[in-house]
Amino acid sequence: MSSISIIGTGNMARAIGALAVAGGNAVEIIGRDQAKAAGLAKDLGGGTTTGEFGATPAGDIVIVSVLYADVVLMHPDDAAAAGVVDHQEVTVRSASGELIGVAKIDPAIRRGAVSIPHGHAHRANVNLLTSKDELDPITGMTHYSGVAVSVQAATAPGIRPTADAPQVIATLG
Repeated sequence: MSSISIIGTGNMARAIGALAVAGGNAVEIIGRDQAKAAGLAKDLGGGTTTGEFGATPAGDIVIVSVLYADVVLMHPDDAAAAGVVDHQEVTVRSASGELIGVAKIDPAIRRGAVSIPHGHAHRANVNLLTSKDELDPITGMTHYSGVAVSVQAATAPGIRPTADAPQVIATLG
């Protein structure tokens, strides 16, 4: 039997917690909203406890199950060239559309590329950058990598800066 702390109170935390409890493990739920954490702990049963957000988790195993939303991963050199700093709201623009996200500067990202985790975000929906008319000839699927984009500090949602066409500094990929 293991002692598992789960940071998060959403659907994934619920699913992981249910499996952990079913496996006979001691489970601790930690969330920003203490009432939500307590409600999930009660629903999971099996002696599930809650921990205080910001305190050291009690579990020997810690699982982070929080929404990784709206992140635009960029290489530091690309961010500097675009005048973007870590945790700054940015506009990512392609020929097909644009989205708003939050810059996360990461030297592990290849220079000349940005990475936007998809399937999780609310505003940073990569579908907004792709075109239904540009399909892979073999699979017939929309291109989700190699899409030319520009990135700049966001002005306001939906407001284009003075430049009509984006200057390509990176590709989505």
